[in-house]
Parts: sequence; structure tokens; C-alpha cells
Amino acid sequence: MIRILKCDPVRNPHCIDCGEDTDATNEQFMLHDELWCRANPAEAGMLCVACCERRLGRKLRREDFRPHALSGFDAGMPVSDRLRDRMKA
Repeated sequence: MIRILKCDPVRNPHCIDCGEDTDATNEQFMLHDELWCRANPAEAGMLCVACCERRLGRKLRREDFRPHALSGFDAGMPVSDRLRDRMKA
């Protein structure tokens, strides 16, 4: 059993910038490590799509996501319309 703590900065589902609950909005995603470190140098915490894009200064593209994240999306994993738009081929 995995116990998720609200105070856990690594797994807390709330965007560290705007507070959006990324679990509730289906905006959980994984970027390639180099890009994630540019968006979030501290590496800990979650970002929603809008805040991640604001930090990067551009929209996310399909090639930004890690392969297993795309596999889940391609297999029908539920995602927000905004995330679907970025992940589609």
C-alpha cells in the first residue's frame, strides 16, 4: 500500500504555481528530464500544463513527453483536453 501525504512535495498533485489539482483535472504528465529541469529547476512538485508552458515560454509538443507517458495516452489514459491537444500526433 502506498500512502500519499498532502505535505509530500514530490507527490502532492497540486500545481506548485497556481494550486490546480492535477489529479482532478487529469493533467499529470512526464517530460524528458532536461526539459522538466528547465521548467522546474527544483525538480520537486507538480505543474499543470498552463504553468509549465508559462515557465518554458512555449506550448508543449508531443516530442516533449517521455515515451511511456505517450504510450499511456495512446492507450486511452484519461487526460484533459489541453493535455490531449499537446500529446496528439
